[in-house]
Amino acid sequence: MARPGEFEYESLQDCRSVASYLEAIGSGFAEGKLAFGSDEQQMVLEPRGLVKLSIKASVKGDRIKLSVKLSWSERGERQNKSKPLVIGTAGD
Repeated sequence: MARPGEFEYESLQDCRSVASYLEAIGSGFAEGKLAFGSDEQQMVLEPRGLVKLSIKASVKGDRIKLSVKLSWSERGERQNKSKPLVIGTAGD
């Protein structure tokens, strides 16, 4: 169970469901409001300003891991000093 001020959710999902969740997160960022809920947990976040995006992918044997981390400050970040990221499918 998550502590106060935190939201946690973990489950096995098919790829289509994962894509749907990621699209909802993208829409939430575009609209400036993310609402999460499951059973007894609820949390609403309102991202603004610059958002730090961290992506890590690894392959170890037959285990593949993709971590996406997003963070921002309530007062908003002012500088972007990162290189551009390219994300595509294997055929791109």
